[in-house]
Amino acid sequence: MLRIVTDSAGDMPLDWRQKYDVHFVPVNIHFGTEQFLHGVDLDDATYYKRIETVTDKTFPKTSQPNPHQFEQAYRKVAQKGDTILSIHVTGKLSKTVESAQIAASNVKGDFNVVVFDSLGGSTGMGYMCREARELDRAGKGVDEIVKRLEYIRDHFSFVITLATLKYAQMSGRVGGLRAMLGVMLNMKPIIQLTEGVLLPTEDRIRVRSKAFERIIELSKSKIGDKPAMISVVHAAAPEEAKTLADLARKSFNLKEEVLVQSLSIAVSIQLGPGTMGVIGYPV
Repeated sequence: MLRIVTDSAGDMPLDWRQKYDVHFVPVNIHFGTEQFLHGVDLDDATYYKRIETVTDKTFPKTSQPNPHQFEQAYRKVAQKGDTILSIHVTGKLSKTVESAQIAASNVKGDFNVVVFDSLGGSTGMGYMCREARELDRAGKGVDEIVKRLEYIRDHFSFVITLATLKYAQMSGRVGGLRAMLGVMLNMKPIIQLTEGVLLPTEDRIRVRSKAFERIIELSKSKIGDKPAMISVVHAAAPEEAKTLADLARKSFNLKEEVLVQSLSIAVSIQLGPGTMGVIGYPV
């Protein structure tokens, strides 16, 4: 039987977890000496309240689930002889894939664990988990499922804009951003996930609505006019998400309704409240 495991840097509607039988391993979140498990003892509301007063010295950090946490998860969800497809956040920004691979080696006598680096995060991982389960239920084997995930990985677009540079500057996870800070005062930076790495574009945009238009333009340039899965993600900005979703509906050849999804705090911790984006891929 195929078991699907992911980490909490992935996003999907709550009902997908049950419908597609997806198991989550929580990312560790640290506020100073305090450590929390994302989604277990730290919820979004508490996190966003605490983030309002952080400084460089108190800025929260994330750390990947350790191999023991993954091994515990694998043994909890699977039975001897099962195959586990473990789909995770980009290995270029996190060591989550590495931890999962160590755990996979530790349990190889009991389970066949296939670790897949999404080179992405958020709803990109959510879509992968859903498609993996749909293919499994259609009778496809894990090798064929992985080929489909590779297609999604190669074709998905991930474009976001930040409300402020403050949090990305403190997190240090956006490559090249520090060098641009001097010329980006009051700008609304546009950031793309490129080959698993977050990189700012050269756009100089000051107006939020123009940033939304640019997100759509960049996403469209990669996805094209083919039928597509499109999601709008946001960090504590549900009203703005409606605006961006309306733009997406007018711009893409939608395979299904635009998915509007709150951005995992395991991701938004690097980017800050007010982050908005479009994630999608041609089917």
